[in-house]
Amino acid sequence: MLESLQAQIELVERRRQFVDQALLAREEVAQYGLIYDADEVFSYIQARLAGKQIKRPSPTQL
Repeated sequence: MLESLQAQIELVERRRQFVDQALLAREEVAQYGLIYDADEVFSYIQARLAGKQIKRPSPTQL
């Protein structure tokens, strides 16, 4: 029983941290207005993993 409660407490704490990080990211976007296109970021990461030299994606104004 105690192990189950401890597991639930840890889960709640991880969820809270996730939400806190998401809210912080939202505030940063609102403050600076800069975002990255997810498709460009994924393509960049895949190219780098394949050993290719590729230009980093640029942030765009929201």
